[in-house]
Amino acid sequence: MRRAVLILAVAVSLAGAAAKEDRPAPDPTTKAKAKELLDGAAEAIAAAQPDIRVEALRRMGDAYQVFDKNRAVEILRQAFQAAQKLPEEQSSYFRSKLQAEIARAMAGIDVETAIKMLFDIPAQAGDYDPRWQALDAIVDELAEHGLHDRAIELIQRAGSTGPFPHYTAVRVPGSLPDGDPRIGALFGAALSAYKAQPISPFVHMLPSWWDKAPRQMAKEAVSAVLDEISRYSEKKEQEASGVATEKGTVTFGTQAEAELFELMHIVQEVDPKRAKELLAKYPDLAGAVKIYPKGTESMAGEGPVWSFTATGDKEFTDGEREQGRLSMMAETLGLQAANTLAKDPARAAELARSIPLPGRRGEILATLARSLAKEHPAMAKPLFEEAWMLLDEVKKAEERVPLWDRLIEAAHAIGDEPLVSRSLDGALANMTELVNRDADVKTPNMLPRPAWRSTQAYCRFMARAARALGAGAEAMLEKVPDPSLSALGRVMMAGELLGRPEGEWLGLEPRRCK
Repeated sequence: MRRAVLILAVAVSLAGAAAKEDRPAPDPTTKAKAKELLDGAAEAIAAAQPDIRVEALRRMGDAYQVFDKNRAVEILRQAFQAAQKLPEEQSSYFRSKLQAEIARAMAGIDVETAIKMLFDIPAQAGDYDPRWQALDAIVDELAEHGLHDRAIELIQRAGSTGPFPHYTAVRVPGSLPDGDPRIGALFGAALSAYKAQPISPFVHMLPSWWDKAPRQMAKEAVSAVLDEISRYSEKKEQEASGVATEKGTVTFGTQAEAELFELMHIVQEVDPKRAKELLAKYPDLAGAVKIYPKGTESMAGEGPVWSFTATGDKEFTDGEREQGRLSMMAETLGLQAANTLAKDPARAAELARSIPLPGRRGEILATLARSLAKEHPAMAKPLFEEAWMLLDEVKKAEERVPLWDRLIEAAHAIGDEPLVSRSLDGALANMTELVNRDADVKTPNMLPRPAWRSTQAYCRFMARAARALGAGAEAMLEKVPDPSLSALGRVMMAGELLGRPEGEWLGLEPRRCK
């Protein structure tokens, strides 16, 4: 069975600008409106569908800490208790992930309550534990207050009841002085866990802290990982993969080579003889290391990264290869537009217009319009209109969502009320189409509602409406016929008015039907 995955990233300086901008603290009037929205949502939340109710309470508790931390703790406790009554999604662990997100929100308010919540979530067998995301926040909170011993104790406790939390463990050394014996002890615990249960997170995290561990222990870890890689490298079904940037493309015929690519600079340091043997055995790996000596770490600053995997003995189709080529070209041109914008806005616009995929072209044009709105307003509006015209070329409603997001942001930056109104109305119609499709009684989406892509797109829309219209965004809720979604949207608006981060969304996976 062959599977193909494309993973694309564009420059943060352009596409991620809205998420990273500094925002002023809300004024008293805005805060009062946010509190009114939260308090006004309480009755509707209580009557909402159970899974939407939990999601709304989770976000309401996070927002309410701005006003009353004790009340925020109470709301998050309600959310956690309500989540315990939801059925577990065995394929996606939705309930456990939702509980972990509630515990994560609690960590910054009442860490002891968060710890209790964490260990009330059932541990999972295998190589993944949904509790990890909460544990990350708890460990960060403890480390920030110098409580490293407690943090390490919790990491080890979580590892004793489920798979070892390697991703969390690597967060601790950064806040300890070099040579602290606790780093070696924690690294040793992680290594012992890997030997007992060789799961990939240890391999992925090894480059982040091998050089902080005692030398002999690091060498032992590398040896254990290489032995494990050699054991599964002989499997008949192999996973081909590749990674590319503007600097060059590297491909691997096996999963073993792909994992060694990330580790070879460590192997060369601690065991030069074995490194030489591996590079002789895998010529593709040797060529890749010449281009990227430290694996994907060497790709930082090289622009967008395109990666793919294909399992089995079939090749990519011509269509898949062409889509990959176009996607890579689109991201590269987007990056070039971002890098050119400050010095030559006209050239940046030309580069954006040459992007071959209409949806991505529209997103970059709209983002350029947003970025140019203050200093080059005469350019901004025409770019906005160009991006708007591309909506008709993006045929699927779900693929239009990112373009609508960028259009709303651009219209707000331009400061043109008719443009803002047109963008919000069009985006809401698009979200309604998505929601109606997911709720269709003939082919309903069987995932929990907070995991629907339509629900998540709708909530992001409500947050952007609040950013564009401020307190006036409440009027948009009157256009939403679903009371559960309206309640969740009200909370999202309040969070946006308060400047709260949007946070994580759960279970963003393909639509599941009967």
